[in-house]
Amino acid sequence: MNLKHLAQFMEVARLGSYGQAAKALYLSQPTLTRNIRSLEADLGIVLFERSPRGSLLTAEGSRLLPLAASVLNEAERLTADIGVRRARSGGRLLIGASPNFYLDLLPEAIARLTADEQGLNVRVSSGTREALIDNLLTGDSDVGICQIPDYIYTEKEHASQLVFHSIEEDLVSAYAAAGHPALREAPRLETMVQHCWAVPFEMSVSYRFESAFFRNNLPIPIQSLNASSISMTKIGALRLGLLAMLPASSVVSEVGDGRLVRLDVPALDFRYVTGLMHRTDCTNLHLIQRLLGHLRTLADGGGA
Repeated sequence: MNLKHLAQFMEVARLGSYGQAAKALYLSQPTLTRNIRSLEADLGIVLFERSPRGSLLTAEGSRLLPLAASVLNEAERLTADIGVRRARSGGRLLIGASPNFYLDLLPEAIARLTADEQGLNVRVSSGTREALIDNLLTGDSDVGICQIPDYIYTEKEHASQLVFHSIEEDLVSAYAAAGHPALREAPRLETMVQHCWAVPFEMSVSYRFESAFFRNNLPIPIQSLNASSISMTKIGALRLGLLAMLPASSVVSEVGDGRLVRLDVPALDFRYVTGLMHRTDCTNLHLIQRLLGHLRTLADGGGA
């Protein structure tokens, strides 16, 4: 049985509405409905019934309610006790990071942080920006690190709960492997239509890519490869003969040795901000600030 689903059951029972509970929990209603159904399947009972007055507890749901409160209270006490013990032994920092966050920065930043904080345990998981925000809001992560379009930081609805700190900017541009036919003439947006592409579908790159052609009344090129992995997108250019949208930070060596060439098409230049997010009410701000400082130092090329 998932304790988060149990807490969500209590919120639906309190508000008498899936819609209001989803809003209070910062979940989509389909996600909340799916979680409650999963809880019902685990328990083998039906918890709510629909009525003109909203979602009402069934007899089984009413019997579960005080038991759920007791279970969650005990879980909270256990978590608090473990937290005290963990704090005495150095603490823990839960980091969620985009799969495409610079792997050469984060491990080194963690190494420096753990050298500063003896006994600190760092746990790293990966996910999309949306998943990172969800995990921050539910307390499953302390820190979220990702790239986002330069014109937004966090969704307006989360602005009062999350703080975003920029680390550095990056430029996503069009690249071609050396010898690609697109390099035989001066690159123009109009000539890009005839080629097949590898485009990341995370960070809204695919949307911005398509919009660049749509705004100029041009057909949208074929996207032969969409990947959440920048490495896979890079393979699309190097091995599959595709043009590719890639962050400049990810192709330094390939551009340096001539394997990839940047196409100078301003309409396909998209700026992004790499940054760190945390909750406004975080309890380990000193660790987060130290991590942020190390990341910024490394992004600026700083040594030990």
